[in-house]
This record gives sequence, structure tokens and C-alpha cells, in this order.
Amino acid sequence: MRNGQLWSVAVIESTGWYPVASVWVQEWFDEKMPKRIRVFGHSRPYAAWVDFPASLPEAQRKKAFALNTKCLVSPRICKSEEEILPGISQLESATTPN
Repeated sequence: MRNGQLWSVAVIESTGWYPVASVWVQEWFDEKMPKRIRVFGHSRPYAAWVDFPASLPEAQRKKAFALNTKCLVSPRICKSEEEILPGISQLESATTPN
């Protein structure tokens, strides 16, 4: 929250087991943000960060929030960011221009 306005929503999923794999998904409610999905850290092992504006089309927003909930129930089965958020490597390429 900032000045009584919702600024962003973040969902973080982490395995909690060594080696720790985690994905941070953040939706921004800032109208100035470019209409695209940005993926950071995917080239680094075990961690990735996805952020995008709330104005992105619903189909793309769903892909960004398509976290594998099996990782929450049984954290040992997910050992990489790709297992936590299947298709993360294709998210950025499926973006819309500004």
C-alpha cells in the first residue's frame, strides 16, 4: 500500500530445502509500467523473479501466476524455478509491446 492505494501484489514460492529454489511473482498496479512481463534471474540457478503490470491481458497474467502448487504440499519434489513455475523461460518472449 502507498498513500492508501494498492501498489503491488507479490506471491513467493520457495522449496525451503537445500538447494533452495524460489520464484517471486509480482503484479504492479502502476499505470506507467510497460505492458510486458519481465523475468529476472532465470539464468541463475534456483531463483527467478517475474514482474508485470496489472494492465497486462488476462491470459498472460494467468501464465505468470501458474505456480505449481504441488511444490507447496511436497517441497522436495521441486528443485528449480522451472519446476515451481512451468514455462517461466517462455514468459518474457510472450509479451506485448508497450
